[in-house]
Amino acid sequence: MPPFSQRAFDEDKARLLSQAEEYGLHRDREFMDDLHGFLDRVHTNGIWLNQGHAPRPDWAGDQVHRLVDRFERKHAFHVPARWWKEHKDDPTFRQDRRAKAEEARRHGWVWMKTEPYHPAAAAEAQGGLILEESVPGKLFDGKGFGGENWSSLPALSTLWERFAVHFASGLEGEPEAMVLDGIVQNSVLTQLEWPHLRDRIETGRIDRLRINVMRLTGSPSDSRRWSLELADSYDVHSQGSFDRVGAPTDPDFWANQQRWHHRQRANHAGDSPDRASAGSSGGYSLHDFHEIFDDPNLLVTLSDPATGDPVLTASPEQISHLVSAHLSRTQSHDSPGAGTGPSGAPEPPAALRREGSAMATLDRKLEAIRAERERRGSHSTSSGSVVPLVRAARSYTPYDPAAPQAGQSRTPSTASAGSDDGVPLTRAARVPSDPPPRQSPPDRRRRGR
Repeated sequence: MPPFSQRAFDEDKARLLSQAEEYGLHRDREFMDDLHGFLDRVHTNGIWLNQGHAPRPDWAGDQVHRLVDRFERKHAFHVPARWWKEHKDDPTFRQDRRAKAEEARRHGWVWMKTEPYHPAAAAEAQGGLILEESVPGKLFDGKGFGGENWSSLPALSTLWERFAVHFASGLEGEPEAMVLDGIVQNSVLTQLEWPHLRDRIETGRIDRLRINVMRLTGSPSDSRRWSLELADSYDVHSQGSFDRVGAPTDPDFWANQQRWHHRQRANHAGDSPDRASAGSSGGYSLHDFHEIFDDPNLLVTLSDPATGDPVLTASPEQISHLVSAHLSRTQSHDSPGAGTGPSGAPEPPAALRREGSAMATLDRKLEAIRAERERRGSHSTSSGSVVPLVRAARSYTPYDPAAPQAGQSRTPSTASAGSDDGVPLTRAARVPSDPPPRQSPPDRRRRGR
């Protein structure tokens, strides 16, 4: 499989341009020119990857900075996307937009390892926002544009870095942060956002950064019932007070954070595209399947509904291969003794029939998804009859009529005054003209918080 997917790029580009129209951005010809220029640059990055070149930071080009500047001129980093969409056609939108940005930037939140939903809700309650709830955040969040991961396309990873810097640099008043268990080094907060917030404290633009340290509560064996609660708060005024917040000390921190990450993604898979804190309802589309099943690094965990413990972890392809073998053995009443699972670990014979049933259930769901995708075509975005399949994709657990299904998918963490002239929303991609740069070790920067 090539490192860059043209199909995935085309799908994300189409979604982005459709969203741009929803926010009225298509009426600004200069903005759209720079947006298309950035997309062309991302596409060029992908072509170079497929030609075998290693990614370099200078692949980003100056298209990133031009696009970020366009967003900045519109105050887009500090205006909630939902408000923007509701008021974009008001006769006083430009003046009101500036006033809304001035209000929201005084109640901005940043976050680290908690996932965006809780800080988004906290910020909204104060009249503020997080980066992912701004217009730039909504346009680009959740889109990989055909890359295998965030480090694959330097133009995209650089864009998110600039987004974080511009968001933090524009905050005023008393911004807050929500972090899980403490401060993690080499995160977006420590590397990008905090240095700019510290500068604003030193120059008197903001009074302090309040860091809310959250902890997970609930049974360690059942992430379905986990929740966040406030453990402590720190008012940070300097690098010294920032460092005194401390780092997570739980030896299981990373494992639990990943479980929380996957659980939150599953719980919010059907959220409204304009509200990270909304409940899971509506908004389903075929794109949800691509997000879940098209990642070559995806793993599916089948968990026991009674205990929440994992029964089997494998990729959809591995599970597909294992289903036939397991079912043939169970249907023939074979007693093979101890076998091995996909990781090579011993597999007790007592679990064989249960795992075979679990995988048969999942295999039927995967087959239904594949059939639906073939029927609709890879570029379909209709949502009607695929809703049940999305719900099925979010509940791949061993079949148990007496217990509710629960499960989780595991994907690598990945890391938010022009004219009103109309401009077409589609345009042929340019053929890259500048020569691919020399090969060098890949850039491993990620967007993950």
